[in-house]
Parts: sequence; structure tokens; C-alpha cells
Amino acid sequence: MGLNNTQKVVLAIVVFIILLIGWGLFPLFFKWVMTGIGSTKVNIEDFGTMGDIYGSLNTLFTSATLIIVMYSAYLQRQANEDARTAMADQLREARNATTNQLNQARDALEQQLAQAREATERQIENAKELSKIELSQMQDATKQQLDLAQATHDAQMRESKHAIFSNMFNILLNQKNQAQERLSLRLGTTNLQSLFVHLSNKFEELVSDENEWKNFKISTESHQIIMAERCADEIEKFTGKTGVYDELVSYFYNYCSLITLIKKDEYKEFDTKFYFRILSNLMTQAEQETLLWICSTADYIKDAIEVSKLLDAHFFDGIIHFMFRNFKKSICNHSDILRDWDKYLKEQNPA
Repeated sequence: MGLNNTQKVVLAIVVFIILLIGWGLFPLFFKWVMTGIGSTKVNIEDFGTMGDIYGSLNTLFTSATLIIVMYSAYLQRQANEDARTAMADQLREARNATTNQLNQARDALEQQLAQAREATERQIENAKELSKIELSQMQDATKQQLDLAQATHDAQMRESKHAIFSNMFNILLNQKNQAQERLSLRLGTTNLQSLFVHLSNKFEELVSDENEWKNFKISTESHQIIMAERCADEIEKFTGKTGVYDELVSYFYNYCSLITLIKKDEYKEFDTKFYFRILSNLMTQAEQETLLWICSTADYIKDAIEVSKLLDAHFFDGIIHFMFRNFKKSICNHSDILRDWDKYLKEQNPA
């Protein structure tokens, strides 16, 4: 195994030191040797040729020492060059290592930046999705609140509208009752219900098969006039008073006002059938038949009553057939009569 440069330098220095010590001690050694073999000389110069020999040896040692010093300097220079080379190699390796580390650090940083960018993008996407969800939830909540507010408002408006309708209905109903009271006062001792019974009986008689009214058409003006005059005559005979017919017509006008109120478009959402039933229940069969007679003489009342389904009594057959011939089906609300009405229409208009 060979010596490296450092070991060579150390070896050269050690040899140099040994030679230097030997060179310094050689005169004493020489003197000791010469004295030991019997010389009486004390000083080196006294040895003559031996002194020259010593000088030559001294010169030789000096030259050897110089050569060793030069060789040591050479070795030192070589060691320095090797050190510089090693240092340059180390610097190059360090530079390469630093470059690699920088490249690795740059790659790691780029990777971290890419990961951070991806994470940021995911966070942004998640934030967007969360914002969309929150916005959707907020919109749903707002819509629900608006729907609730609208429903509450609609309910309040409906209640307010219903209150207005009920108030107006009661006002008109009171007016109708007041008109009935005034008519009763006008009749004096004659009871209003008894007048209705008399007129209904007479009407049943006049429209029966044995009477000429069975084929009357109220759309014919002459027939309408005949029916109006006969009604006025019957009232005057029964009550002994004149002008009661006109007051009776005015009384039935109150039903027209009530029907017009119930059938208004703005009140269609309410249970109109319920209010029509109220009006129907306020009328006896005799009053309904009297109303039917009055309808035949007053077109305004006929137009209102004809679409109200107000008449629900079980009428006499003659009156039923009179209704078939002169009124719309929507005037009646009795199931049996409506069924017979359908049969009548089929007979009149066979397929």
C-alpha cells in the first residue's frame, strides 16, 4: 500500500529533522571517535587531514540536507497541488451537490407550488360549491319566506274579502227582510205566507194540462202580459188592495241583488252553493212557486234566478213542465227534476 502525499510530506520532514540532528551532533561524534582511538588532539582543526575529512563529510551532510530540504519543498509543493486539486474537486463536488440540491429544492418547491395550487383550486371549487349550496339554500329560504308571506297575505286578503262579502250579504239579506216586513204591513190583516200559498195554488191550476197556460211561452210578449195581469188580479182579489203586485215584484228584486253579489267573480272562491242554500232555505215551496210566476212576468228577475239553482222544491208536474218549456236547467237544484229535465231535452232533441 503506497503512501499518500500527506504521508510523504510528513516522512520527509521527519527524515530532515533526523539528518539535521545528526549533522549537528556529528562533530562531537567525530571528536569522540578520534579521541577514543588514541588521538591527543582536542580541537577539530587539530586533526589535519581528518579535519578535512570532517569538513568534506560536513559538506556532504550539508548537501544531503539541502537536497532533502529541496525534496521536502518539492513534496510540500506537490502536497499543496494535491490539496488544491482535492479542494477543487471538493469545491466542484460541493458545487455539483449544491446544484443538485438547488435543482431538487426547485423541483420540490415547484411540486409544492403545484400541490398548493391544486389545493387552492380545490378549495376555490369547494368554496364555489359551498357558496352555490348556501345561495340555493338562501334562495329556497327566501322563497319559502316569500311564499309564506304571500300565503299569509292571501289568507288575510281572503279573510278581509270574505268579511266584506259576509257584511254585504247580511246587509242585502236585512234589506230583503225589511222589504218582507214592509210588504206584510202593506197587506194589513192578510198574511204574506197565505198570499204565497194562494198564488202558488192558482199558478199550479193555470199551468195544468186542463188550462190554456200549459203551452204558454214567456218569451212571447202577449203571454207574458197575460200572466202579469192575471197575477195582479189574483193579488187584488185575495188582499182587497191595489198596487201590491208591484210591491211584490220589488220584494223579489232583493233576491236578484243577493244573487248578483254571490255570483261576482271576486267572490267565486267562496262556497257560493252554501249561500244559495241559505236563500233557498229562507223560501217556502209556495214562495218559490210565486217567484217562478213573477219571473215569468219580469225579465230582470228571470235572468238572475235562471242561473242561480235557487229553486229546489218538489214542484207540481204542471209547474215542472212549464219550467222545462220556459227556463234554463240552471234555475233548479232538485235532483229528480234535473233528471227528468235531461229526459225532456233528449225527447226534444233526439240524436
